[in-house]
Amino acid sequence: MLSRPASLSRTETVAAWLKTSGSPESASGKGLYAASLGVVLKSMGLSVTMIRIDSYLNANSSALSRSERGEDFLLDNGGRVGMEFNTYERYLDIPLTEDHNITTSKTMEKLSGNERDGKYGSEVIRMNSHFTNAVVQSIEAAAQIKVDATRRAPDVCVIDVEGPSDDAAMEPFRIALRKLSAKVENRNFMRVLIVPMKYDHSSCDFPVEELRTVRLHKYAADMVICRWKPNTNRHHQSPPYKSSSFRLMRHFSVGASNITSVSCDIDTISLPVILNGQGAWSVYNGSKAGKVENALGYRLRTGIGNFVLMGQTAGPKGPFRPEDWIKSVTSPYTAIIQALGDASRGFPLISRLSIVDPDDLDYSTALSSTRYEQAWKDVKEASGIILAEIDESYPMHGPGAEGRIAVAEWARTNNVPCPSIGIGMYAAVAEIAKNIDTTSITWPSPEYPFSRESTTGGGEEIHRSSSTGSMSEPFHEIYGDVPVVRERFCPEIWVIDIKFALFMRRAGFEFIVQDKGGDLIDAFKYRHHPWYVGVNFSPEYSTAVMKANPFFFGFVQAVFEHDQKRREDYKKRRDERRIAFESGTANQRDLSGGYEEDAVDSVLSLAKASSPVDEDSQE
Repeated sequence: MLSRPASLSRTETVAAWLKTSGSPESASGKGLYAASLGVVLKSMGLSVTMIRIDSYLNANSSALSRSERGEDFLLDNGGRVGMEFNTYERYLDIPLTEDHNITTSKTMEKLSGNERDGKYGSEVIRMNSHFTNAVVQSIEAAAQIKVDATRRAPDVCVIDVEGPSDDAAMEPFRIALRKLSAKVENRNFMRVLIVPMKYDHSSCDFPVEELRTVRLHKYAADMVICRWKPNTNRHHQSPPYKSSSFRLMRHFSVGASNITSVSCDIDTISLPVILNGQGAWSVYNGSKAGKVENALGYRLRTGIGNFVLMGQTAGPKGPFRPEDWIKSVTSPYTAIIQALGDASRGFPLISRLSIVDPDDLDYSTALSSTRYEQAWKDVKEASGIILAEIDESYPMHGPGAEGRIAVAEWARTNNVPCPSIGIGMYAAVAEIAKNIDTTSITWPSPEYPFSRESTTGGGEEIHRSSSTGSMSEPFHEIYGDVPVVRERFCPEIWVIDIKFALFMRRAGFEFIVQDKGGDLIDAFKYRHHPWYVGVNFSPEYSTAVMKANPFFFGFVQAVFEHDQKRREDYKKRRDERRIAFESGTANQRDLSGGYEEDAVDSVLSLAKASSPVDEDSQE
């Protein structure tokens, strides 16, 4: 158990350390579980920081293979780290730095600098002494960085150890962590081990050879988290058997209360709640369980409706769960789906999320009439539409341009909440420009061009910046009473001509400008619409599990209100038709509603079938 020594002051050093490591099977979700444990501790009022240990020799994660390691994550200070830091920042809502990522290359560079400065004299620099001591110093220095909004020294430091336990490159780091454990006293240092459970033909159990490998590399454990996956066999749908728990108790000398089992099929957002319910908060001795549900805004109710995301990939069918969609779509859409999931907590569940290809919305570019009809059916049934395009160089006059413009017109004229991001913003503006007899440079012979090519060019790097221009009243409703908007901006290839702004304002638009000279438009809002907002930045990269981005939160709130209004209007029209039929002024055919009414009815039935019972409403 972790406990705060009475002799340690809050501002002098970190009081407790929590190390998470995994079994020989790599990619077992260690980062997700480490961040979830941090959320559990943070919900108890503790200040939590995160450190990740990687064994690679590269200068930073930008030099790693994307196919093997995934995309790199750009921190606020410009540092490049792995995408695991995106998980840490989203779950804990803290800004991390490059110092929180300890690698072999950084430690070797530190040793070389100390040698050049003559700190080692004529000593032989060894891995088991000098290298491990440098790692301990780096961990202690990174743990002292104040990252919490309270600007106080962290109470708990969670250390996420990368890679499988049988990796020889991690041996110096394991020695360093044992030194750190002895230095801060074992009672202030807790080891959490994440192990998978596998099934054979007759039973479910832990892989004995993997557990032996863990013990061989001296991986002690004070708490064990078992990840079990339900088998297709209905007899194997339960958590680990008691015999499996006894085996873990025997291997690691832990009590039954320190063994936690979590299904792999649960919602990743629910993971902190489940760990807290199984007593994970007890890792911090002398503390009471925190209200993780309150910290996460965690609440499940009835279905909210359908969403449509403009893209070029298809996702799974059924109720919206972010982790299912992350496996099926590309990484840029993953960020949008995660942001949508973060903003949806506290609201009813989303019944369905559909990704529609813009090419299928234009009859001339659709592959078939069936896909054209299905695409427009998804659009018309949607309670919210997201216009997002990940390719910044995609021309607005190419394939799919007319489809984007048609969807933007449908959302604007039917009061469907519709945020537009990136190229989607220009599609929304192009729709207005087209309907008010204005053209773009992408159409021949423009009379009033509304966009022009950027002189700064474009790029892949997304950095955090702020909008320093004046904010209009509609945007104060989204971001609150703040002087600037801090989001992640991307160098623009297409920009809206500022000369066109006055023309657009007469059409009902409000703008935000980025620079003081007013030469660049970053966002707009249509005054005559409940939620028709376009932004030229990437709000999906600034969301957090415990603090949703205001842009997506406002969108989900608008969708909820729009869906409620649709349901009330549908019920009202249905009652009117029933009364008319009973009075003899309407026939049986008039009882069936139109296309939109049937769509709402399908939403209601799907939401009722796929959503859990609201316990609060029953009370």
